[in-house]
Amino acid sequence: MATYEFQSTLFRTERDMLDAIAGEWVSAGGANDRETMLEALAELTDEQLAAECVSAWGLDQPASEDAAETWMEKRGIDEADIGLAFGRLRQDFDAHFPAEESEEAEEDQDA
Repeated sequence: MATYEFQSTLFRTERDMLDAIAGEWVSAGGANDRETMLEALAELTDEQLAAECVSAWGLDQPASEDAAETWMEKRGIDEADIGLAFGRLRQDFDAHFPAEESEEAEEDQDA
């Protein structure tokens, strides 16, 4: 049975974990503003975003020399699953990253 864990957070479902991966990647851990995230989604396909994410984070590599499975294998997912999560993020971007939160954060930085 796979455990749905990402960045030391346990998720109830595989989908929740995958959606967290896509959100974390496109937001760069909160460093990207809303405009930057929308630009990335406009410039790259879901498959390209997934490939970049997997490669940069080494999700397709064993965690250590002794590990028999990759991070993705241990969780029973593959790059296509992550691509689908980017598609869901793209489709419902405002629910994941509401405009109001972005505007309030910018106002706080300007103060």
